[in-house]
Amino acid sequence: MSRRSIRWALVVVVGLLGPATAPAAPHDPEHRLDPRAVSPLPSQIRQVEPAVVGLRVQVPRERPSAATLGVERWGSGVIFDAAQGYVLTVSYVLLDAERIDVSLRDGRTVPARLTGVDLEVGVGVAQLEGPGPWPAAVLGDSSAVQAGLATGTVGVSAEGDLGSGDPLAAIAKVCAERQFDEIVVTTLPQHVSRWLKADLPHQVQRRFGLPVATIITSY
Repeated sequence: MSRRSIRWALVVVVGLLGPATAPAAPHDPEHRLDPRAVSPLPSQIRQVEPAVVGLRVQVPRERPSAATLGVERWGSGVIFDAAQGYVLTVSYVLLDAERIDVSLRDGRTVPARLTGVDLEVGVGVAQLEGPGPWPAAVLGDSSAVQAGLATGTVGVSAEGDLGSGDPLAAIAKVCAERQFDEIVVTTLPQHVSRWLKADLPHQVQRRFGLPVATIITSY
């Protein structure tokens, strides 16, 4: 019996053991919960959660993106087509992908093939191999989304190392374990990046004596 079933059974037992003439709960309409005040977010998350998957991608070392994004990448995605098994994720995870493994919520790992990448929009699509139907999320209409609305976040677990919050210390730790020919620093735009304001790329180059390439994101 599941924990939920056990808790429900105990509630029933306690109710049966109470006095037969137990007083009724006071009725106060001013303190009744307004159904409109109950957030539907938890139930919506439970509906979407099975469609959120993990991706592990391998890229040939000779591909252009391997030098900056690495030959092995991880990310999350969402299945949006139950019949065809299409998975939506960010473009850089799938860029130049040679092998794609998708981890489902039920413990299965399913291979997938690259369907397309749109670098301008920043999304990529892969297709699960094998027969469906797959757990899929229903695409909604974002035209009604406004600032201040409640949102939920659904992700997947991942393995990896948590580095130091000090970028120089984090780089020093990695460089002590392996040898590199170049260091790539990726930052937010100039007006919001504290690392660019602190001249991090030049600090890294002076300390480690390696060429430093700087990639500044835009939004």
